[in-house]
Amino acid sequence: MARNVALGALVIVLGITTVGERCLPQELQPIIGWTYRAEITDVIRNATRTTTLTFLCLGGPQGRPPLVVVRTGEWGTTVSVLSAVPGGELVTAPSELGLVALRWPTVLDFVPELRGAMPPVQGVAIPAVSVEELEWSLSFRMRLDGGQVERGEIRLVLGPQGEVTVGAGTFVGLYSTTYFASWGRMSHEGMAWWPGEGDTAGPAWIPVRAQGTLGTGLQYTWALMEQVFLSTDELKARLREALSAMEKTDPAGAREVRDTLGELGIEVP
Repeated sequence: MARNVALGALVIVLGITTVGERCLPQELQPIIGWTYRAEITDVIRNATRTTTLTFLCLGGPQGRPPLVVVRTGEWGTTVSVLSAVPGGELVTAPSELGLVALRWPTVLDFVPELRGAMPPVQGVAIPAVSVEELEWSLSFRMRLDGGQVERGEIRLVLGPQGEVTVGAGTFVGLYSTTYFASWGRMSHEGMAWWPGEGDTAGPAWIPVRAQGTLGTGLQYTWALMEQVFLSTDELKARLREALSAMEKTDPAGAREVRDTLGELGIEVP
């Protein structure tokens, strides 16, 4: 199923916002979360960097908002609170999708080294579209600041089901997609293995495993390393440690996150 769309401006949708009262969870125990590791290799410089990301679900099941995201790398630690899955408000609600959906791994945009590597029209069909055919494609045009028009393409293809082994264990019955995009001088392609809705392998919008290439210079891998179960006290201890680390590089941001968590009824000393 192919679609064509003309875009008059370059727009990247991230959907990262603070949490208001409408998202307050009624129950905080037990806290479930998932830890992932992204390894990014600069082929030209022969250098590899690693970022660890933990998604802690404070709201509903299957990693739906509100979420706390803790990122740690050589550059330091950051903590974010999300009230929406990136791009999720622009597509069919996940509960209305089938168990298998064609997805672009928008979660990669949380990795600092991969920021800006997502297609500039990701809100059109991402994070998911129902599988009606084995392949979905989109052609688009971008009008740049100077008035020039550049063309781009996104393609998602459903792959086989199978078994995947990652740091968190071996998971069966996952399904795969290959993804490709090109726009301007940028290209991005890869393959991801996904859990279905209600799967124990993590939220349906986050791949269990992925690997890909950006242009000719960057290669990356992404893998689920651990499923986390925390009591409220354990959650506060983990957040306290992360926020203390964040204060070293972004004290104002750390204070804002503490305030947001306080609105959720989670006081982190």
